[in-house]
Amino acid sequence: MANITKANLKDISKQELAEAYAKLKLKDTKRRAEEKQTAQELISDLVTVGSGTGMGYLMGTLVARAEEPTAQEAADGITYLDKVREQTQILGFDIDLVVSGVAAGLALSGYGGNFSNTLRAIGVGGLTGWAARNMFFRAIENNEDEDKRNKQPAGPLGGTGRYPSQLYGVD
Repeated sequence: MANITKANLKDISKQELAEAYAKLKLKDTKRRAEEKQTAQELISDLVTVGSGTGMGYLMGTLVARAEEPTAQEAADGITYLDKVREQTQILGFDIDLVVSGVAAGLALSGYGGNFSNTLRAIGVGGLTGWAARNMFFRAIENNEDEDKRNKQPAGPLGGTGRYPSQLYGVD
């Protein structure tokens, strides 16, 4: 196929024009498919970040709603951590872990249908947020344990705090 320029346009056969058109059309189709794939990946990434952030906000809101135990509850051995667990857990599992696990399970099992990619992104975002929160509190507790061993004051967050990793089921 010859290069098509304005100068030699009259000399080109219909066959060559058809080939050039088909080549350009294929190139355009590939470009559009790549752009669509890139947009879908970006949307999936945004859903992942948004779901992790949203579940973190949800858990923070639920922890903030937990109230100190009343005098009677304290006498019965109910602690603040028990009250927080009551607000943030379902059957002993963190709410964000349950929601994320269900979303990821639906996506992996194929029951999500057209929403499988979105459910996978929600699951990954929520699980990432859950894991990050647990490691955050574990690091605080490890530093507090180190401070106690060294008989130095606790780190910048001080003391044992009200949100130890045991609150979130990390030993």
